[in-house]
Amino acid sequence: MKNIYLFFTFVLITSSLSGQLIFNEVLYDAPGIGLTGDANQDGVYSQVDDQFIELYNTTGANLDISGYTIYDAKNRALLVPNHTVPAGTILPPGGVLVVFGGGNPNPITGNFGGAIVQTSTFGDLDLTASGDLICVDNAAGIGIAFFDISQFTLDPNESYTRNPDVTGAFEKHGDNTSVIFSPGLKVDGTPFNTTYKTDSLIIQTIGQVTTINTPGGTLQMFASSLPGNQPTTAVTWSVINGTGTASISGSGLLTAISNGKVTVVATATDTTGVSASLDITISGQNAPIDDLFAQEDVILYPNPATDAIVIKASVAIEQIEIYSLQGKLVERITDMNGPIDVQHLVPGAYLIRVSAKDKWGNKLLVKK
Repeated sequence: MKNIYLFFTFVLITSSLSGQLIFNEVLYDAPGIGLTGDANQDGVYSQVDDQFIELYNTTGANLDISGYTIYDAKNRALLVPNHTVPAGTILPPGGVLVVFGGGNPNPITGNFGGAIVQTSTFGDLDLTASGDLICVDNAAGIGIAFFDISQFTLDPNESYTRNPDVTGAFEKHGDNTSVIFSPGLKVDGTPFNTTYKTDSLIIQTIGQVTTINTPGGTLQMFASSLPGNQPTTAVTWSVINGTGTASISGSGLLTAISNGKVTVVATATDTTGVSASLDITISGQNAPIDDLFAQEDVILYPNPATDAIVIKASVAIEQIEIYSLQGKLVERITDMNGPIDVQHLVPGAYLIRVSAKDKWGNKLLVKK
């Protein structure tokens, strides 16, 4: 009766805050036959160490659970957490946290579906099969999730899990599956979401260099995302040409074309559309913009063009490149015989770059 009283007290206090985390699976009675109950997969059965709880992030965002605390009924009365979530713990939307009583679970080699796996900072979860109440408090000390063991079987020798996950009622794991628990995994053995949403992006370079000063020099860009424990974020790269010009590859390699300033932009490919930018200063290019064209070593016509362009040169041209104004290479041409077909280009402005030995010439082309 004491557990029930505490449960309803917490519900009244925290009804407006609950729902961020919910219990999805709880193993309070690990079976002790051989390694059958080795839920934490450390090769040793322990009734204490192999107890676990699985908490699911119901929000559609990354959830920082640093400083959250977990109690059983006895430790709740003593105000001594069975587990305090370490700083920097962030759950992805639809992701799960698994907390074992102890032992040595390995989240990398173990079959936990990429879930965040931790062990009790108190030394055990101390879950009592005869009746217990598990409480989760947020970092402000307010209860947000509860699991009342007293309403379930005394010695189930398996976990209780929601089926279907997240939305279903609790049942014994083995009632409808071939396994008796699945920490970090759904009841069908598939993983929960492990992909974080991008909160922000930072563009960096090796040594924090923001200049290119060698002819045709390159600079590798890297996009780091927050939260910091997020796997490498997929981004699209582009460059906004300002007083200078440059191109950028799909992997973030920036190549200088002419002197001046350009702005590199990285945009996350997830649904957030978060982006970041970094200004790069270019100097030391062998030929200023339009040098070959200005000296009439190279002539391009017609401009604007509809179907084709012709490039005549008094020097040996090695190659011609067509770039979008976002710095993306559209086409590279090495066959210098005859007109260059531009019918396939979307109408707009393009940068034509001509290279001849150690010189470059750049010309803005308008495609009608």
